[in-house]
Amino acid sequence: AGVYVLYLLESYASGTRRYLANAASLWDVKTYLRHLCETKPGVTWNVRCFHYEKGRSGVMRKVITSRSSRDYEFESWKDDTIA
Repeated sequence: AGVYVLYLLESYASGTRRYLANAASLWDVKTYLRHLCETKPGVTWNVRCFHYEKGRSGVMRKVITSRSSRDYEFESWKDDTIA
């Protein structure tokens, strides 16, 4: 009986049990993938203009002179990755 209790305690504390407890069902996976395929993609362009200047100590440092960020607007999209 003591060995059985130890087995149950080890099984409960095992990494495999914790990993499998987070496993998703096939239905959940299919629903998630369908949602990904139907969702509009998003791309954000980030631009930084810069140059390097030598400081008084002689060390080069990057100086950013301007920044810009803009979302790319998709007119249409089609996901063919899942047949």
